[in-house]
Amino acid sequence: MIYSVIIGLVSFISFACLITGVAFLLLKKKKLMGILFTSIGGSVFLISCMALLAAFLFYVSEQTASSNASIESDYSESYDDEYSDEDYTELSFNEEGKSTENATVMVKKPTIYKVDERGIDKYYKVDVKMRNDSKEPIYVSAKDFYLFQYDADDYADVEKKDYFHEKIDPGKSVSFSIYYEYLGDVGYLEMEYDNLIWN
Repeated sequence: MIYSVIIGLVSFISFACLITGVAFLLLKKKKLMGILFTSIGGSVFLISCMALLAAFLFYVSEQTASSNASIESDYSESYDDEYSDEDYTELSFNEEGKSTENATVMVKKPTIYKVDERGIDKYYKVDVKMRNDSKEPIYVSAKDFYLFQYDADDYADVEKKDYFHEKIDPGKSVSFSIYYEYLGDVGYLEMEYDNLIWN
């Protein structure tokens, strides 16, 4: 900050010298003095302006870098907090797992569901069983389950066919099927629900 003030002061004085030199030349008095003032003042003014510009650009880049670092740090912390690998329970398809809401959940291996005989329109079909082992109702939707296809490197969208959205009372069990957008025959599939992952 102090350097910027000094450079600004030098710039102002050199500009004043430049103007004085130009005035001497225009008045045709003290030509030698006018040339000296104009050349030295102009040179110093140009150099000081470049120094000020460099200082400004450095300041802007430092602010941007610190801002990006702060955002990245906040994102990293929130991501680590919400999505730590230790928080997930990895299961095989057809295996039961316990969710954070104290529900027992079992997901069967996805199958390819053909809408017509020709098999042109296809979906992934996933069968799910859930039992509410808690003392409170659990609200479950098909959109709470995520199907990831590794070859496509994408999550399949839930189709509206037989869309499931229900309240499960304590001690009750439900079975339902979820239909997902078809992303190809070949590809490793993974299903996610709450803290559970099936693969």
